[in-house]
Amino acid sequence: MVKRLPGHVSLASTMEYIDESVDNLRNILETELM
Repeated sequence: MVKRLPGHVSLASTMEYIDESVDNLRNILETELM
């Protein structure tokens, strides 16, 4: 039932996008600091 609610898929996609963005930021910071 949860999967049928509007926004469920977009929420999952948003979380994946946020995780990827955090990884990118972490890589940039590590490169700048080291």
